[in-house]
Amino acid sequence: MKLSEEQLNEIAESLEMNLQCFVHKKTGDWVCYPDPDEIDDPEPWQDLIEKVEQHRDDYIHLTPMDSFWAYRVMERFVFSLEPGEERDRLEDALSRRRPFRNFNYEIHISPYRDEWFAYRRKAYIRWAKDQLEYSDDSEE
Repeated sequence: MKLSEEQLNEIAESLEMNLQCFVHKKTGDWVCYPDPDEIDDPEPWQDLIEKVEQHRDDYIHLTPMDSFWAYRVMERFVFSLEPGEERDRLEDALSRRRPFRNFNYEIHISPYRDEWFAYRRKAYIRWAKDQLEYSDDSEE
């Protein structure tokens, strides 16, 4: 399955928003929606959910990054920065209780904010590509 960089970027954006994405194996068309088990009212997405469920074998299911891997992405980003006060603050945010909340706060007031968003997007694109490649490998 080969998707364009634009498609991968859009899928990565959806995964960042914690949506489930389904890529049609033959056409490459894709749909994303929230996990029906995690929302109060799945009705707005019911048509998409039913479409995918009726033809489940025709789709590759791409899942959002779990907290273990999301934490690792933050950690790798922090350690990619030059040593200094800003890196220390981000590193400290990861070591405290509620690391996601602390990191989010610190990154938004740091000079590395834009770099972080670009880094995270690349990580999510890689995450999506890995799932697609694994799915292709498992079907052989």
